[in-house]
Amino acid sequence: MLRYRYSLEETTPPAADPISLAEVKTHLRVDHTSDDAMLTDLIKTVGVLCEKSTGLALINRNCSLYVDVWQSEILALPIAPLVSVTAINLYAEDGTSSVYPATNYYIDNKGASARIILKQGAATPLAGRSANGIEVQFTCGYGATEVDVPEMLKTAMKQIIAHLYENRGDSVDKAISLSGAEAIFKTYRRKSLL
Repeated sequence: MLRYRYSLEETTPPAADPISLAEVKTHLRVDHTSDDAMLTDLIKTVGVLCEKSTGLALINRNCSLYVDVWQSEILALPIAPLVSVTAINLYAEDGTSSVYPATNYYIDNKGASARIILKQGAATPLAGRSANGIEVQFTCGYGATEVDVPEMLKTAMKQIIAHLYENRGDSVDKAISLSGAEAIFKTYRRKSLL
């Protein structure tokens, strides 16, 4: 199994939540507005929890992956699903950068892990500095709005929110376990190549 040191930075956050307040209120059968702020906070919290539990980006965002060295013909990205790779930048010791040509690689986003694969005969990307010398700029996520998020993941998030709403004070871990969401998360969990 390939292991390398990397740093992942979210450069443009998602523009929407992974599930709407209206969906949550319908699920909870809540028809008043007095708990809207609390439910909105729960949506954000549970969305982050879902992403951390599965290794998925629910709503599109831009990210930069920094690696010290490109170790083989294949570089696996630590988050999926991959929408596109914007650029691969190679940094010199003085901080200047050059763009690694897109004609030297292709993208494989068919499996559980999105990968960048060097074409046969392409030179391996080499950075001029030893730490974080290679930056892969990419977009990942299921889509721009909550309608693009898989229904099963939305169901799991609604189950956790319902548990936390009805059992205020319970921990998130307890809510995941008792709500049944963990079983759904397991079916979506990525096997990491990192």
